[in-house]
Amino acid sequence: MPKRAKQSFAYDDESGRMVNVDPRTVYLDDDPVVKLYPGLFEDVQEEIHRQMRAGAVEQATAAPGEQRHTRRS
Repeated sequence: MPKRAKQSFAYDDESGRMVNVDPRTVYLDDDPVVKLYPGLFEDVQEEIHRQMRAGAVEQATAAPGEQRHTRRS
């Protein structure tokens, strides 16, 4: 069942980085932060639907020999 934080909080992840948890974000049961702090989460009762936009993914860099024609705005 999906989980949501009862309130916002922050924790240090395994690399020492500070991570903020927002109560509006939905997490899965097996998410590491839910396993670390299970008392800070509650079950989400409503159905969650996530949609991803379909479309082409633009390549960030040109391939060797590729010339791109762009305009600056």
